[in-house]
Amino acid sequence: MIHAASGGVGHYGVQFAKHFGAEVWATASGSKEDFVKELGADHFIDYKTQKFEEEAQNMELVFDLIGGDYIDRSLKSLKKGGILISIPTATNAEVEEKADKAGCVGVRFRLKNEKGDMETIAHLLKTGEVKPFISKRFTLDEIREAHKELERGHTKGKIVIMME
Repeated sequence: MIHAASGGVGHYGVQFAKHFGAEVWATASGSKEDFVKELGADHFIDYKTQKFEEEAQNMELVFDLIGGDYIDRSLKSLKKGGILISIPTATNAEVEEKADKAGCVGVRFRLKNEKGDMETIAHLLKTGEVKPFISKRFTLDEIREAHKELERGHTKGKIVIMME
């Protein structure tokens, strides 16, 4: 399951998971259901009207891009031994401990640049097997507006700053 599946990271997560053969459950707002399904999601949960922890059970892996109470709620969706990867570092300090208590594995975001991984990602992007979705483009002079757009949240895909 991938939370915030229509966002800047989530929309890649859906495509990578599908590429590697996963059955993908995705959460996003209902207005983005078609987009998320086009990315490859097999199952869609509108987080505004549905409780994902009730809809999706026995997940092997949850990719959490929200943090906060999504950590505890996601643990309810995991099967014993499942993996919860939580990205928002400001709100996931206890993910490993909480997951361990639930009989699962919690992983905090850690960046490690692996050449082979980067080459695989570059290949998938080059061949079009994974496609970026750019919702808005801004010039460098419009960087404040771009930042405000990100702060509002709910961005579909990526926001790009163009060097002219």
